[in-house]
Amino acid sequence: MAALLPECLARWRDEGVTDKVVWLLDHEYSEGGLSFRTLKNTDAAVAQVLGEAADRADCELHAAVLRIKEFGSPAYEPPSHGWGWDGGWDDYGEEDGSDTEMDEVHDRWEALDGWAARDGSHPPFGEIRLSPHELLPRGGLDDAEPDDRRLEGSTGNEGPTLEFVYRLAALVVWPSEKTVDIVAEGSIDHAVSWVETQCAPEVGAAGGGNGRTSGLLARLTELWPVGEDAWRPQNRGAMLRLLRETGEAEVAAGFLHRVVMAQYDGNENEALAAALPLIGPGEAAAFLPLFVDEHLPRRFGDVIELPALSAAECLGGGDADGGADPALASPWRKVLRVAATAALSGSDAAFQTESERRLGEPGEDDGPPLRIRQVAPGSTRGARDWWIGPADVCGLLLLAHRLGLDDEAAAAAGAIADHPDIVTPDRMLPAALELMDQHGAPADTQAHGTLWRQAADFLLDRSSTVPVEPADWTIAAAADIACDCDLCARLRAFCADPVKREERFKVRKDLRRHVHQVIDRHRLDLDHVTARSGSPYTLVCTKNRASQARRLEEYAEDLRRMSSLLTSIPEGERRGGGMGRPKMLEEALVIGGKRPG
Repeated sequence: MAALLPECLARWRDEGVTDKVVWLLDHEYSEGGLSFRTLKNTDAAVAQVLGEAADRADCELHAAVLRIKEFGSPAYEPPSHGWGWDGGWDDYGEEDGSDTEMDEVHDRWEALDGWAARDGSHPPFGEIRLSPHELLPRGGLDDAEPDDRRLEGSTGNEGPTLEFVYRLAALVVWPSEKTVDIVAEGSIDHAVSWVETQCAPEVGAAGGGNGRTSGLLARLTELWPVGEDAWRPQNRGAMLRLLRETGEAEVAAGFLHRVVMAQYDGNENEALAAALPLIGPGEAAAFLPLFVDEHLPRRFGDVIELPALSAAECLGGGDADGGADPALASPWRKVLRVAATAALSGSDAAFQTESERRLGEPGEDDGPPLRIRQVAPGSTRGARDWWIGPADVCGLLLLAHRLGLDDEAAAAAGAIADHPDIVTPDRMLPAALELMDQHGAPADTQAHGTLWRQAADFLLDRSSTVPVEPADWTIAAAADIACDCDLCARLRAFCADPVKREERFKVRKDLRRHVHQVIDRHRLDLDHVTARSGSPYTLVCTKNRASQARRLEEYAEDLRRMSSLLTSIPEGERRGGGMGRPKMLEEALVIGGKRPG
């Protein structure tokens, strides 16, 4: 029989009836102790014969832990003392279900993990699902006892549920050529990790890898989930780094167009910029402008960060021509100028789209919600929780100046100034200008002057004098309460009273909640507590100075931002003389008790 096994495996491999064969082992092994070296008796003999046959049939053989979970309804006999709905599942059997049997299986989950190779290594295959018809020998699970039984009692209209968990050891065979497909079906990230182990001897070698490396990476690109299949986690940055390390330029270009173009979310920016030198300026010129047009409206900050990162990779430090080697840098300068121009010229439309999105209700076409970017350990970049931030404004204008795109930068600055709801003139603009000053950006460009003046004018209009203390206890914001119920009428009258400081609403719970919600929605300067005496309880509302406290905090921060503006005064403002904006900023700081500079 053993002599026929290689031929049987080869026939099975060629027919492709199943992706793999999973052979259950007879003995139990701990999860950490499963290896070919620790196999016992018949298991070791089977592994020896199967391994020799797999080698001859060009197949892979691994050991793995087979995990099976069954979910269903428990079988039970009503206890002799009776069991009613007012009882509980604890009235019958153990809470862990140790003596409970399964009546009917409603769902079943089977997967392999805990992989061990014949050479003693542990391949990073991750969790791989299997189908029942891949399991041998037939009926091998008929007498298997669960390792764990978990019982949950009735909840609401749902009856009690029982979960069986099995852990068994198995040998797994599949065709060698299908390894990347099988692993990718479980997780594309684990497939990348495995391919990296196969490419390890060639990583760092100049001129790319061999044919097998190219084939594996190309197959990964083909298998990469996009569109409706992209819901599973995927680390595109890891793939880009691997492509760069192996020097696979052609595969990298295909990955950019098929995967990154479709799935981009900004997390891959550093790896993407580092991969551009691999594909060369010609391929980059075909990719970057399309990429910017596709993703700028929804991920403005992420997209405009990419050309800046790419400039550092492709041009290096120094001047706009790339420093030491202008002959090599010049093609990249042209590519980056096109990409940066697309980002700058698309700014106005992107801001308009974002403004409309914020004003309206989110719809299906509005893209994903803002999210915190998870930053890789050791990265110098911070987590992003905004559509655009100060560093993005700074980076875009610095890159534009470096590439000689001052006119385009001026137009982009005008778009920024036209959308103060997105790039706030009181906080984001001063922060961006401060960053530009730290990076040595010139203060004589039109873009810099436009943004500086907008920030200065806004701050001076709001905080050129110290906020005045309220003259009485009127709460003007209550006039915006639209509800016309009697309680809200009382609330408006109370807030309009310049002297009265407390109002008591002795009403039932739902009405107290209504008043509470109105106060919170309109951010009224009222403390509200429930006095829990009598029936119904009483909602006690007391006026406070919360708005004034917030305004004083805002004023103090405004003064700090004014001071930062004085470190980057545009050349035109310096030459103005008289009572220009710099002088007004200085006087506002003096009034606020701050020393200019």
